[in-house]
Amino acid sequence: MNELLNYADLSFEPSPTVPKAVADQLGLFRKLAAQPCLMEFFSCQPTHIEVRSCLAKLFTYHGELLRKARGPVRDYLLELIHKFYLELEAKPILTQPEKELVMNFSPAYLQARQRLVQEGIQQGMQQGRVEGQRGVVEHLLKSRFGKLDNSLSKVIEGVIQLPPDEVAPLLLQASRDELVTRFNGKRSRRK
Repeated sequence: MNELLNYADLSFEPSPTVPKAVADQLGLFRKLAAQPCLMEFFSCQPTHIEVRSCLAKLFTYHGELLRKARGPVRDYLLELIHKFYLELEAKPILTQPEKELVMNFSPAYLQARQRLVQEGIQQGMQQGRVEGQRGVVEHLLKSRFGKLDNSLSKVIEGVIQLPPDEVAPLLLQASRDELVTRFNGKRSRRK
């Protein structure tokens, strides 16, 4: 496949720091370039094949942004794609290329959305496990040594990094000084 087929005439990502006075002078380009976009320039009306080629470039570009993006940017792009999809679905009459786009776009969007939901669930579960383990470690330390001072509080972060099968024996058998020395690198002044 020819490499030039994958390039657009202009790729643009807006700067959030453009002064309003400058942005106002851009006129129509301000509206066109309010979001990351690709622009193709034609001297006459593009054919259906050229429109499809532009859409393919757009989806490739958005795919690259999604792979690079994390968190809010990726969510923002998915929302933009979703809005475009909804606009197409809401049109009473679709051209043949638009019908094909909707048919091809539906599974891709749904898969991307499902993948994001799964990633969110996995991140939440991981965070819940870490918080739960932190709570157990904190409770065991309080049970053994009373109130947690600054030295013992620092031990918690080190302990939750250990494999789960090492945590309980360590917390039940190690002395306060051993824990503080191992995870803080200094001895405790309290006995």
